[in-house]
Amino acid sequence: MFEVVDEVPHGSHARDTAIVGFKDIDYLVVLNPTALNKLDGTERSARDTVARLARMIRERRGGLVAQGTIEVRSQEHSVGVKYPGTRLRVDLVPALRTQQHGCFLIPNRATDEWMETRPYLLKGRLTRAEGENAHVKKAIRLVKGWRRARGKAMQIPSYAVELLLSEWAGAHAGLSGLVRAFFDRLATAHAGQRLALLGEPDRSPITVRDPWSGVNVADELSADHRARLIENARRALEELDEAKSLATEGRGRGALGVLRRLFKGNYD
Repeated sequence: MFEVVDEVPHGSHARDTAIVGFKDIDYLVVLNPTALNKLDGTERSARDTVARLARMIRERRGGLVAQGTIEVRSQEHSVGVKYPGTRLRVDLVPALRTQQHGCFLIPNRATDEWMETRPYLLKGRLTRAEGENAHVKKAIRLVKGWRRARGKAMQIPSYAVELLLSEWAGAHAGLSGLVRAFFDRLATAHAGQRLALLGEPDRSPITVRDPWSGVNVADELSADHRARLIENARRALEELDEAKSLATEGRGRGALGVLRRLFKGNYD
């Protein structure tokens, strides 16, 4: 059933936007669609594909699962294989190749549909953004660090962060200018109104629309998430101002401490 025809590096490690300590490695596992189909020849659903892949891996690696060496679970788009001893997790994303070059279909378990992803186009988008602002990937890592340091309250997808900063890279100079622009865009928003950050808005509290598939990658965020996102962005601007003031006064260690707390939090 799971006849693998190719493996495509996917996610932040493949795009060189992962942060230190981020141990999730993503792969698109490209499958033979004919083998994947049901016995009657009809297409297998996205939710069923993820569930069956997780079950197959648990059965094939039953001894390791029983010993606690690995943990296997179904996720939104993938099967996560976690190694608790090292905190490493490999996310295996079932994928089907389409007729369009570089375009794949991956599961969306929330809607039980297959949705498009174009990993090579995003990588190319980041390369072009680097031509406009050489610090765009550093800015992405900093914002991802800020997101992680806020904990579970800050649920904006890391993919959305990459889309936004690559979109805004050309309009802002340097590293600090781009990072500050990200926080400015959020901080000036109204916490009680829909927030359209990229693409045409929909009825969701926040819209960050994938430029190729048209999918709102922030669709699952609630109004509460939006309010917390805006509030934390405003605090981030205050801390950036505090760090700048300390640096101007010659208190470099104090400024570094503020920035460490902002972008790193309690993570080692």
